[in-house]
Order: sequence, then C-alpha cells, then structure tokens
Amino acid sequence: PGLIASPGQGLAAGGGLYFHPSLPYLHQRWQRGQVAAIPGIGEPNNDRSHFSSTSTWMSGVLPGDGSQSTGWMGRWLDGQPDHVLGASVDGSSPKQIRGVSASVVGVSRSKGNLLPTGSREQSVNMALRRHDGGGLSPMGDAFGTALNDAARFSTDQLPLYAEGVVRSDDRFAADLERAAHLLNLGLGVRCVSATQGGYDTHSDQAPRHADRLASLDAGLRGFFDTLLPSLHGQTTVLVVSEFGRRLRRNNSNGTDHGTGGCAFVIGDKVNGGLVGGYPSLTDVTRRGDLKYNVDFRSLYATVLDTWLDADPAAILGGGTPGTLSGLFTGGPSGTGLAGFLDVDGSRYYAGALAWAVDQGIVTGTSPTTFDPHRAMTRAEFATIMWRAEGEPAPSGGNPFRDVPNGTWYTDAVVWMVEQGITTGTSATTFEPNRTLTRGECATFMWRRRGKPRMASVQNFSDVGQGRFYADAVAWMSAEGITTGTSATTFSPHDPVDRAQAVTFLHREQTRTS
Repeated sequence: PGLIASPGQGLAAGGGLYFHPSLPYLHQRWQRGQVAAIPGIGEPNNDRSHFSSTSTWMSGVLPGDGSQSTGWMGRWLDGQPDHVLGASVDGSSPKQIRGVSASVVGVSRSKGNLLPTGSREQSVNMALRRHDGGGLSPMGDAFGTALNDAARFSTDQLPLYAEGVVRSDDRFAADLERAAHLLNLGLGVRCVSATQGGYDTHSDQAPRHADRLASLDAGLRGFFDTLLPSLHGQTTVLVVSEFGRRLRRNNSNGTDHGTGGCAFVIGDKVNGGLVGGYPSLTDVTRRGDLKYNVDFRSLYATVLDTWLDADPAAILGGGTPGTLSGLFTGGPSGTGLAGFLDVDGSRYYAGALAWAVDQGIVTGTSPTTFDPHRAMTRAEFATIMWRAEGEPAPSGGNPFRDVPNGTWYTDAVVWMVEQGITTGTSATTFEPNRTLTRGECATFMWRRRGKPRMASVQNFSDVGQGRFYADAVAWMSAEGITTGTSATTFSPHDPVDRAQAVTFLHREQTRTS
C-alpha cells in the first residue's frame, strides 16, 4: 500500500507483467526482443549487507569459495592480449574490472584530471613518455612504462572532452554517453563499468525510485544512441544490483534490504524475454523476501561462455552453477573490416587498412581488434615501414641499448639506422615505446624516399622553416600524403594514431610507385 504502481501506469510487457513508466526506452528494446529480464536473481549467502553483497557480486565468488580480492571481469581481462582493456567512466577503479595484471583505466568526468595534453604542456607530456626507455631497476622500468602509458592514454582520451561534444545534464546518463564514446575511439577497451547509486530507498521510495529508473533509462538510450552502428552487434550491456528490496513496505514509505533482485541483459544479440520466471509474491522466505530462482553466477557464467568465449570455471571457480540456455542468439559480430571488429568500413582509413592487411604490413592488437585510434609507437611504425620494404635483413649491429636483440622490432630499427632513416633519440637510444609524433612520422617517410626536395612553399603556420621535419612535411603536402589537421596547421608534435600512420604509408606507396 502506498508504493504500488497500477497496471494502468505501467508499460505492458506481456503475461501480466509491466515495466515501470520511467523505463520507456528499455521497454522499447524489450518489444524489439533485445532485452532479457531476470526478475528473480540472487546469491546463496545474502546477509543483506551492502558491503559483503557488493563484494560477492563484483568478485563473482562466494565467501569461502575463493579470494574476493579481484573481480570476475578483471580475471577475464587478465587473459586477454590487448594493451588497454578495462575502464570505468567515473574516475574510479571498481573491483569488478580489476584483475592481477590487466590494464584498467579510470576515465575522468573532467578533462582537468588528465595528464598534460595541451600544446603548451607538450614538453611535460613528452618528458613523461621518455621515462619508458628501460635500463633502470625492474621497479623503475615498470614505473616508467606506467607513466608512459598514462600520458599516452590521456592524449588518446582528448576526443571525449572536445569542444562541441555535448553530454546529458543527468550525470549517470553522461557517464554512459562517455562510455559509448570511449568504445567508439577504438583504443582497445573491451569492457566499461558504470555505477548508479540511489536505490537504497528505505524511505519515500516511490518518487526516488521513479527518478533513478528515469536516469537509468536515459543512460541506456544515450549509450546506444552514441555507440557507432558498427559496434552494436558486438556490445552487450549488463545491469545488476547487489540485492533486491523487501516485499513489505516499512513505516517510512520505503522498503528495506531483501533478496530476489532484478537484472537486465541488453543488446542486438540478446534473446529477449523473461529468464527464470517471476518470483511468487506469496511463497516467500521466512524473512518475507522474494525467493530468487537464478543464481547470479549462472548469469556471469553465460556471459563468459557465450559472449566472451571463456571458461567460466577458470574465472568463477569449479562450483559455479550451469549457464542459462538461450540467453544470446550468437556471439559478437559487427561490420568490421579485415576481421577487425573495431574498424568501421566507412571511415577514411578503411581502404588503407585493407591494403596494409593484404600486404602483411600490419596485424591487430588481438585477433579481432586493430585499435585504429590508439597512438602508434616508434617501434610499431619502424616495423610497418620495414614490412612495406619486404622485411630486408639488416647487415650491421644494433647501436641502441633500449632496443633488445631478438624483439619483433629489432631488425626493423637496425634497418632504419642502416638506411639513414633514423639516428635515434641519442647515440644509444631509440625509445621504441614512445609515441610517434606527426613530425617524426613525416621525417621517417621522407628519409626513406631519399629526402626529396620540393619547390613548393610550406603553407602550415605551425611548421617553422629549419625544423628537422620542415622539408619532410613540405614533401608530404606536395605529394598529397597529408592535408594537415586544418588548412593552415599540421600539428607536428601531436601523436599519430594507428589509422593515420597506415593511411600516410598507403598514400605514400600509391603516389610514389
């Protein structure tokens, strides 16, 4: 009494069930068969504590069945080959995506929390990246790599905060828009965590619950509206809470902690409908709670087995219940190019990437990802230039102490030295893991072509005469390899992402062959 919403207010879901009137978008997806609802989900040891229940749901492990120090998604990420894997969109590092070795990034709500990225701070940014030269202690090398990665990823995140990018006024909806935008950037992020609070409605539940559900619905709509169409077939959204609410209203027009919560699985590849049946409102526990009929670990096991192609027992433990039959219509798929699910075939770089893959010049960061917008390193660009030349065997020695013998890029770097393409960043260093700048990229390509002189006048205001890259940029402009970042700028100190580098190389090959 007092908290009931009448069927006339609800959004009909069939079978006598209704969605809350604050969930029109979720209801719309349900009608399209793209929402699986699990209205009676729980865990065997629920003690109604936020702390222990949250720890259990995030870890995917019951107390006593194993360590709860890592998250179920984090342990999956530990086994993946990508460089940057998990992310949250509120600047935190929640347990569910934390593993032992996986790279996890807390993406801030504000650009102000990024490491130096602007042109005036470029020297600071470059200094951070140069800590990755190696040759220190194991701890020093690890710290240097982390600094380099953080500086690089801060730069890669800049499009999330660019002028003209408008986010929802609702904070959670803005978080989910940022999550979709982050996936669109193709940086290798495989899972994103977002958290919405406010459901602990011990008092005044009806309006508070309606407000929270409206925020959730707006967030889901903003996420899928922002997500690139090419990513819809390979993206699934999982909505869970640590427990349900008590069936009986308390004396403050609210409800207290209970069991038998609700979860949703949403996406183009989801087999929509009710999973596990709706729990009885009369056959309840001795404490007056709904009886759950789906163990939350079964949901996780199904996502791992069917969607993420992983062994649930290896991640959740051997005592995990079985999977849920028919939750998905199939595994991830998309309109990717050359086998890469994160490549949109309509983008400017699609033809260049198809050529580079066909020629064996580039490979992905995993069997299904290319990470087109991740910044390219000096070692990566040396390698694709070397492959474009047919992988010639170098005859000289390796002068660089930070280029170990026998790595995948050693022969490429030594070949560049022999051809006069690079002299390194010093007599003994090449800094293979540092991000390649646009000016360096132009210079390497120009030297590879024998340093041709161009009669045309340089038209980029940020490329000063006498700079080491000035003649190279003039050559690229004259040959049509680049049109700059605007009509008057080339941005020589900005990083080159993997898509841009492959495009430059393809244009250079087609215009000089």
